[in-house]
Amino acid sequence: MADTSFLARQQARQDITTAVECTTNLYGLPLGRLEVRDDGTAHIFTADIDDLALWLHIMHGTTTRQPAGDQLALWTLHTTTEPYANGTTIPVHVSVLLLDTEVVAYEITNALRTVA
Repeated sequence: MADTSFLARQQARQDITTAVECTTNLYGLPLGRLEVRDDGTAHIFTADIDDLALWLHIMHGTTTRQPAGDQLALWTLHTTTEPYANGTTIPVHVSVLLLDTEVVAYEITNALRTVA
């Protein structure tokens, strides 16, 4: 007999992937590498801060900056997909790894929130 919890998780992951892909297609947003977690969040990893800036400009949200090793920083935008008909959204986190010394656009730093 099939493991229904596994099948349900796989279907949920596919639904989230579809929702994120629809959002990227609707607005022409860069997708990068997409990973969907079992907690229902989508993580997009990109190599360019301009991709994160475009997501911020179109989808809004807040950013965080965390140390990520020797002279590196991980910048992440926390946003959501477009709402479903019932009003629910999928949390989306768009991340890029930068050198500590790289200049980051004001719009991105202005959206920075404090991480406890």
